[in-house]
Amino acid sequence: PAFSAGWRISEESFMKSLDWLTNLKLRGSWGKSGNLAGNAYQYLSGYTLYGNSYAFGTGAMVQGAYVDNENNPDITWEISTKTNLGFDASFWKDLLSIEFDYFFEKRTGMLLNPSITVPYEYGIGLSQTNAGIMDNRGFELTLTTRKEFQNGLRLNISGNISYAKNKLVQTFETA
Repeated sequence: PAFSAGWRISEESFMKSLDWLTNLKLRGSWGKSGNLAGNAYQYLSGYTLYGNSYAFGTGAMVQGAYVDNENNPDITWEISTKTNLGFDASFWKDLLSIEFDYFFEKRTGMLLNPSITVPYEYGIGLSQTNAGIMDNRGFELTLTTRKEFQNGLRLNISGNISYAKNKLVQTFETA
């Protein structure tokens, strides 16, 4: 599911008297999505085939098969929950425009290799689990100036800055 809403405040009757304000809009969104990370079909047992494994019958070499990793029937998609809040504003007939966004994303159920190791004699690798959590947050800011001169010449100057930071909240660390 995802939802978004916006309110163009500058179109309200109580804002019409502010002739220096060309546009003011508040907006926000929230959404949730899934991502199938890692290898497909990890919930099933898989076999790896290799040629010339052993002699069969009259000595003809035949293919062999083995299981690489355990399956994980409980594996699911990782889930991303995203929130975005922002505003757009322009002043003095678009002479100055500002766009600002704050975003936050939380990923849960990220696939991780298990935090334990098993002896080589176990003979099979362990499956990944949905255990990782990561936060991502930041902002974006864009400033623009526009001017149209009487001779028809238009001048647009725009600059932006953005900042984002990821933080692993939960992960496995093995030595």
